[in-house]
Amino acid sequence: MHVEVDTNLCESNGVCEALAPDLFEIDDDDSLLIKVGQLTSQQVPDAEAAVLRCPKQALRLVRSGMGADELVEVVNTDGRVLRVVSRAEMRHGTLRHRSTYIVVIRSNGALVVHRRSDWKDVYPGLWDIAFGGVAAVGEDWGTAAERELAEEAGITGVTLQDMGGGSFDAPDGHVVARRFVARTDLAVTCPDGEVVEVGEVSLSHLDEWLSTHDVCPDSLSLMLPLLTEAAGLDPS
Repeated sequence: MHVEVDTNLCESNGVCEALAPDLFEIDDDDSLLIKVGQLTSQQVPDAEAAVLRCPKQALRLVRSGMGADELVEVVNTDGRVLRVVSRAEMRHGTLRHRSTYIVVIRSNGALVVHRRSDWKDVYPGLWDIAFGGVAAVGEDWGTAAERELAEEAGITGVTLQDMGGGSFDAPDGHVVARRFVARTDLAVTCPDGEVVEVGEVSLSHLDEWLSTHDVCPDSLSLMLPLLTEAAGLDPS
């Protein structure tokens, strides 16, 4: 993960430097310098604070390989690739793209839930019932799901049960999805900083939990029907 600055917005007011002098510096030309490349886990909280406190919103945290210039596929409702654009263009135009969704179920039947970081470009700060994210250009569904689960949750080496496709359409996004289930008791370590809080909810109490938390609408639409089939998560 690293920090990017929009030089068209940055006014070099020094707020970020005051918050995180090890990460930011205003040079003699009154330009902002980012002093580090990849952030360590210890540096992420200071970087996140600087991003959130920037008065011009000129800073953003970017997961490695997932910057604004990352290329993603624009697809039709059947998932056929129409063209390739930058991630920034996809977000700006709310263009239809491919995304994976992975629910993590414990051996005791509990669902792993998590809260997204406030710097996320989609649904910042909301709770989520699934891990996942945008598939890379040419990336098959299984590989994309394994990568996202590793990056967001720190979970690797588990079998992912493919529960089939789905779609989500809303004013703020259009997704062709692939849904997966991971049954594991491995710890969720959140290595890339995208997840800031983790919990576990019994499926029998999921409705109650949902009533008291703001949850990402795409995951609710796509994954909640699967979770109601608690006995076997039958995709039908």
